[in-house]
Amino acid sequence: MATANSRKWLPLRGLALLLVLCGAFQFSRIQAQKSHPPPARAYDIRPPVPIPIAELGYRPPGELPAFSYYSLVNLQFIDANHLLFVFNTTGLLHRDSDCSKTDSERLMRAVVLEIPSGRVEKQAEWELYDFSEFLWPLPEGRFALRRCSQLEQVDASLIPRPFINLEGTLEEVLFSPDRSVVLVEEKPEPHLPKPQPTKSGSRSLVPPSPTPPVAADTPAQMLNLDFIRINPLAVIAHSHAPLPVTIPILPQGFLQTLGAPHDRWMVTLQPFEGVQRQVAVIHSICAPQLTAITNSVFLVSMCPNSNQIGYQAYSIQGTLVWQRMEPPNRYSPRFLLAQNGAHFAIETLHATRPLAALDPLNNESIDAQIIDIYDTMTGTLIASVPVSPIYTGGRNADFSPDGTRLAVLEDGAIEIYDLNTLEKVQRRFPR
Repeated sequence: MATANSRKWLPLRGLALLLVLCGAFQFSRIQAQKSHPPPARAYDIRPPVPIPIAELGYRPPGELPAFSYYSLVNLQFIDANHLLFVFNTTGLLHRDSDCSKTDSERLMRAVVLEIPSGRVEKQAEWELYDFSEFLWPLPEGRFALRRCSQLEQVDASLIPRPFINLEGTLEEVLFSPDRSVVLVEEKPEPHLPKPQPTKSGSRSLVPPSPTPPVAADTPAQMLNLDFIRINPLAVIAHSHAPLPVTIPILPQGFLQTLGAPHDRWMVTLQPFEGVQRQVAVIHSICAPQLTAITNSVFLVSMCPNSNQIGYQAYSIQGTLVWQRMEPPNRYSPRFLLAQNGAHFAIETLHATRPLAALDPLNNESIDAQIIDIYDTMTGTLIASVPVSPIYTGGRNADFSPDGTRLAVLEDGAIEIYDLNTLEKVQRRFPR
């Protein structure tokens, strides 16, 4: 039988029990949020004058996965005061008999924008022949344009000019961080082509390879790998591979990984001239992926255990510069490099649930795309910037030539962020 004194405390006990239950519910909700963080929020600090792009004829792509990994857009700085914006458009296509390797012909509109006004200074239309990557920056405000199996050179005039002529099918194009060396991976034709006359006023800028496209002792299915110095333009090394490969290139050579027992991987530097040397030993249960972010620093994506993916930065001499863990809800990383090497960025997809390697990308599993900006020498996260619409191919952001600004596509406009301002605010999205 309850006493008067115990009856007095019954309401308080009930209230205490309710608070405990609410606290337990709140704790479980917080834990659920930690396992699946919410998508990135917009910054309080916005660029002064966003540049609208709908009036240029730009239309956002369809929902994922309809255009997954199609290169549909390209945004890059030409110089401190101009942007090059290239996007898919519609129009009359003229069948080009010089490119018979594909039927995926499309039309791209290229626009030179003055910043910050957004004034259009020049525009042109380019016909491309597939949906692969098509534009890469070169030194001094120039770009390498991929059309069919040829690399052409363009600048602010938007007029393509001969650059690198190939005899086979272009499979891959990779650059060193400073854009001084390019690796061109080419699938040779089954037989040597007949000499073709060059068009008036044009010529091949690449010296002939010391070996023919299909050597007698090289299987026909092997790809030709030509390492080409940009200035002066010359082939400095030649190799073969059975499949397209992603190789971290440096001005003096390239990096590669070699497996060893007990989840150990050796990173080696193969110079274009000289002998191979070991740079670092990586402990990872998955095959590490290497990315050269400057001429002297490379990044290793590795798995310290089955539940985590991390990044380690090393100097080319093998010194560990920094390391950090990657949030588990980020997928499909793409790297964005600054010309001065002070910063770099990792652009990732924000997932609403854990994804396996072969899970399809769609708007239910992917709800945001985020660019995380890092200090190269410390690994410090400077800021996180949202981009939209979501692109899994192409290029929707770029650092200015001096590395102090970042231009991004965001909600129907081009926005330009000042990195010094972002660093001072130090606002970050939930991780």
